[in-house]
Amino acid sequence: MGRALPWVAVVALLLAAWSAWRVHALSEESSARGQAPPEPASAPPLASSVDTRDGAQRPSPLAAAPPAETDDAAWRRTIESRLDALTKRFDASAADTAALAGYLEELTRARMGANERVALATARQGIASQSQFQQGARIDEDADGTGEYGGFVEMAGGVVRRRGHVQASPHGRLVPAVLHNTWQTLNAHGEGTRSGYLYRIYLPGSGGVGVGEPTEGFPADSVATDLAETTWCMYAWPEKYGTTGTRTYFTNQGGDVLWTDASAYSGPGAGPAPDAAYLPEVRGRIVGRAAIGLKGVDGNVWQPPED
Repeated sequence: MGRALPWVAVVALLLAAWSAWRVHALSEESSARGQAPPEPASAPPLASSVDTRDGAQRPSPLAAAPPAETDDAAWRRTIESRLDALTKRFDASAADTAALAGYLEELTRARMGANERVALATARQGIASQSQFQQGARIDEDADGTGEYGGFVEMAGGVVRRRGHVQASPHGRLVPAVLHNTWQTLNAHGEGTRSGYLYRIYLPGSGGVGVGEPTEGFPADSVATDLAETTWCMYAWPEKYGTTGTRTYFTNQGGDVLWTDASAYSGPGAGPAPDAAYLPEVRGRIVGRAAIGLKGVDGNVWQPPED
């Protein structure tokens, strides 16, 4: 009976951590799919609804605001420190310590799985958002009636730096926005963040070379207008490989979502090159065939998800 107390405390801690994580994970996955999260009262707000009396569409499910806390590393450190304190307090045996470490590893794997599902859902919704943006000719630099694809900043209603944009407010912002305004904010590498993953959009420059979105959005002189009417791609990779996720995702105008497992893709500024998921014949460009089930320019096999 002398050892019952520490295990009760440990189990209680693990259950509390699991419960908090599970609610958070379900909320994130539901938001990415455009469904109501488990606890509506605490769910992040969506972008302002568009007046549908004129037939306009509401913002894409991608518009869901990200949670306030997305630092998986901090979450892991907190749990580790509490478990360490418990094991020291109750003088746990080596076997007990190993068991606790195993439980922590299971929780980490479960959290990574949830993050990966959110990233996959976000990539799929990115296809719909880009299609809505392009077909609505939200940006039409050459005024030929065919719109170009956009970046996060533009689609989220940030200031548009490209010329010839339509449906813009006097302040140079697209109205209505396709994404929630939180996607206007990118890090120093031009990447958006959500649930332990980093996201970056590429548009074609001269000759089809992939041009990454700058922090403040795409400038007009960086994008090849005609090619941008037909081409774009996006990558999503873990903020910390092995802690927030292991899979890296790719999608483009073709509608396919592909993934690979590469530890090199981890953290800000360390995502795939623009041509990484394309066939070697496309090297240096994003105009061409994606490496569906084959090795891409980066040497990794890019395959469709199992589901």
